[in-house]
Amino acid sequence: MKKFLYILLFFSILSGKIYAQYSPTYSQYLLNGMAINPAFAGSREVLSTCILYRNQWLGFDGAPITMKFSTYTTLRELTSAIELDMYYIKIGIY
Repeated sequence: MKKFLYILLFFSILSGKIYAQYSPTYSQYLLNGMAINPAFAGSREVLSTCILYRNQWLGFDGAPITMKFSTYTTLRELTSAIELDMYYIKIGIY
């Protein structure tokens, strides 16, 4: 239990800011199934990587920006999958 708490503390410090209940907007769901369904990670037996970028209201100061990097692969020995998601979200003026 103590080891779990240290790992949780490490990742919470690493994450920086945390925003609750904010869903980023994407327009290319066909290219990245992970954006709407995390179970998609186990659907392929190869290492897959996707990078998404969306700049809304181009040309306006303070416009919302969303960037996402995701990679996932299956673990055949465990019949499971693993994924890594990294986000950069600039919410804009609100």
